[in-house]
Amino acid sequence: MSDRRAGSRFRRGSVFVVSTVVAGVIGTVVTYYVTRVLTEREPVRPIAVNVNDEPPTIPSFTTSAVEYVMPAGLRPAAPLPSECGEIVKWVKRHGGVSRTTTMFRVIVQGRTDAGVLIENMRARVVKRATAPKGGTAIGCGAGQGEAEPRNIAISLDGLDPTAKYSSGVPGRKDLFGFTLAKGETEIFDITATTGSGTVTWVISLDLVVQGERTTVEVLDNGKPFVTTAAPGARFYNNLVGTWYECPPTAVEDCRPVTASAVRFGV
Repeated sequence: MSDRRAGSRFRRGSVFVVSTVVAGVIGTVVTYYVTRVLTEREPVRPIAVNVNDEPPTIPSFTTSAVEYVMPAGLRPAAPLPSECGEIVKWVKRHGGVSRTTTMFRVIVQGRTDAGVLIENMRARVVKRATAPKGGTAIGCGAGQGEAEPRNIAISLDGLDPTAKYSSGVPGRKDLFGFTLAKGETEIFDITATTGSGTVTWVISLDLVVQGERTTVEVLDNGKPFVTTAAPGARFYNNLVGTWYECPPTAVEDCRPVTASAVRFGV
């Protein structure tokens, strides 16, 4: 009897010891794994990047008309707003893409003690679709007055879609080839255009950090930019809070409509 009790106590003790050892091993593995993940993460990027893809909030584009193409067959639950800034937010929430022209701002800030040389900016085309997207086109912004000059222009249709000054000015310094010190900020207002098809693309910034070349890609809130030359099945334009339905090829024949009358079906 005493032997059975002793055996029972031994087994319970063995289970406790084994459990303790296993728990210790698991703890060691977890600690090692977490430490490894923390130490083997990708290094901090040499620059911090912020993208503003809402043209009505960017001084360079506040007087510019903006246009988007909505997905074919869209059935929006929320009604169309009447203010251009809110229209742009509504369009993006519902999957709209820029029509012929994408306007946005990129803010870059240096993060390294040694400084960052910005050598070049270009568009890297991810995909080209020969058939433009269908769907209703929506626009807003009256284009009243003179807009501030666009800093940078990129043609997405060329073989080498490199960023250039949007207008030539004699004696102007080169667009790139400057160094950002730690904490120093540079702002780029970018206009990218296409005349055919639908282009999916990202911005590539070519940098030199401590003598080594690297490239940082800039996305539109985590996704590639999309610019399409699609005319749209129909076109609605908002001017100073009033919606108009316009034939795609005869904008002078626009007629006022209510927001609820805007049709998104093909």
